[in-house]
Amino acid sequence: MRYSLTKLLFIFTFFSASLSAQHFNYPLNAYSKYFLEQGDSSLLSSLQALPESWYQLDSVWGYRSELHYTKPGNTLNYDHLMSLDKEGLQVYVDLLLNFELGKELRDNSAYTDTSLLYRNLRGFSVKGNIGKKISFNTTFREIQSSFPRYLHLYASETLIVPGTGRIKPFSGTAFDHNIAEGYVSFMPVEQLNIQFGSQKNFIGSGYRSLLLSDNTFTYPQLKITASFLKGKLRYQMIHAWLQTLERLPNGDSPESLYKPKGGSFKYLEIRPIDALSIGFFEGIIWRRFDAKEGTLKFPTAAYNPVIGINSLVHDGNEDAHSMIGIDLTLRLIKGLRLYGQYAKDGEKRDAYQVGLRSVDLLLKGLSLSLEQNIAADATYASADPLMAYTHFGQALAHPMGSGFQETHIGIMYFHRRLFFNGRGTLAKTKALTGGDYAGDQLFTGLPAHGYDLKERELMQSDVRLGYFFNPKSNFNVYIGWLGRQEDFGDSKQVYNMISFGIDMSLFNTYEDF
Repeated sequence: MRYSLTKLLFIFTFFSASLSAQHFNYPLNAYSKYFLEQGDSSLLSSLQALPESWYQLDSVWGYRSELHYTKPGNTLNYDHLMSLDKEGLQVYVDLLLNFELGKELRDNSAYTDTSLLYRNLRGFSVKGNIGKKISFNTTFREIQSSFPRYLHLYASETLIVPGTGRIKPFSGTAFDHNIAEGYVSFMPVEQLNIQFGSQKNFIGSGYRSLLLSDNTFTYPQLKITASFLKGKLRYQMIHAWLQTLERLPNGDSPESLYKPKGGSFKYLEIRPIDALSIGFFEGIIWRRFDAKEGTLKFPTAAYNPVIGINSLVHDGNEDAHSMIGIDLTLRLIKGLRLYGQYAKDGEKRDAYQVGLRSVDLLLKGLSLSLEQNIAADATYASADPLMAYTHFGQALAHPMGSGFQETHIGIMYFHRRLFFNGRGTLAKTKALTGGDYAGDQLFTGLPAHGYDLKERELMQSDVRLGYFFNPKSNFNVYIGWLGRQEDFGDSKQVYNMISFGIDMSLFNTYEDF
């Protein structure tokens, strides 16, 4: 039986954990980010989800000492579901659940009339430490989903679900999809962390990233991060095995593997003063498939550890698609930060971000954010779709791909364990269209000129009101409302959905695109 590289890396990572320590990554999700910023107001870094040993977590909810009562009460409100703590070995196990039922109120199409809207996710998380230098983390999620019609159309057209893997037909109009993550983290010295496995990444201080985000499916990678001068100087290199959704020519297997491509991402972060972070980014997509030669090896240049060299040397090279960028984060006063990004495509197209975010500024427990994102037409795209800034049919940066203007508003408020989480998006996009789905420019192999784009206006609001049980697993219950309107000029689609759910919100999902 032939396994894909992703599956092999996942299996290797899972079992090497049993051979091999407190250096697994801090969770990459909106709630954990809020808890971290609330507990450590001095934190100022655009590298998200760094090893936990590099953070000051004593005052962060879920890590600080809490009042404990009975063992069932501790498990529900404070602790991991299962823990093993012996000398030289710690293991933490949690279930991953998301059960959601929804009702569409505005869409009167035949699809909505005959479809029960739901999400049914089950999975597990196992992480731990062996000794003082090695840690591991592995998760698996299996999901059956019956989406609102706009997501159903997207999945039917692209054959993927945002942030997860390929779809399989389930019951009626529902889909089955899954995602796995696993890596080993090695800390030979306090200033150096080496990780190998399959995971996601995020660079930036905002809701979106124009450089590298967690929008896509996980991908196998070797990630090396160095931190010096108490975090004032950090350098990260990621060597990634990416792939497209195009199949290789038929071989011996019943279902061919996907055409591969490579990725190398480098980020240099400097904090000249405690209130300012300046980051420099380089991302390169490398050709790893040729119609005549088949699958290619990584070029030698992909292993170059110095940021900026490949972008200069390979500018205009059809076998390397480069992205460069800069990230700035400035703490204006305690609890208020200004941030921004600039990304430039090797094809001379660019994207901008500017945002403002507060935590505990006007009211304890309240976080507010306002963010603007703009990308020129065909930014991140390539004349050869194999070389676009994508992985597994999804954008590596902003989920809208390219050709958009977006304003995003976020409100999060916690009063003890009661919470309100609201997000609003206003956007204008330009996209190729096919049927009812507005396709993205990144996957079409666009020529430099002469392609037709259709304008779209989007308004979306997503609100949740709920109760937070456990900050270690982010276990919460909620009632929610989703409002969405898409205006194509000659047609309009309107959605209003109410929902009730039980969730362990450890991962970001982006369905506002």
